[in-house]
Amino acid sequence: MKALESEEWKQDRYTLKSQDDSFCCLGVVCELYIRKYKKGEWIELETGTDPAEISFRLEEDTYTEYLPDSLTKSLGLTESQVKELARCNDQSRMSFKEIANVIKNMRIYEQ
Repeated sequence: MKALESEEWKQDRYTLKSQDDSFCCLGVVCELYIRKYKKGEWIELETGTDPAEISFRLEEDTYTEYLPDSLTKSLGLTESQVKELARCNDQSRMSFKEIANVIKNMRIYEQ
């Protein structure tokens, strides 16, 4: 939550991370995971679009819109909570600070 409340992150929609280093709220989680645990990485997928799509790779799997199941579980989140956070970021266009308040109301705390 502290990361979302800071001014460090540039917000984006409908993708975990963009070419210009902007993130959705779930992408911030992935980036913090990389920094803290030195696991996972951002990769460019050749999709034939310009710019190339950036995905989060953890072990052998890649993710572009949602968190890996293992990361979801380690954070104590449910799949429906992850989808709700994505909806807040993308469809409702909430700011990171507003999403941090949603997380507080879900009673999810940083570990």
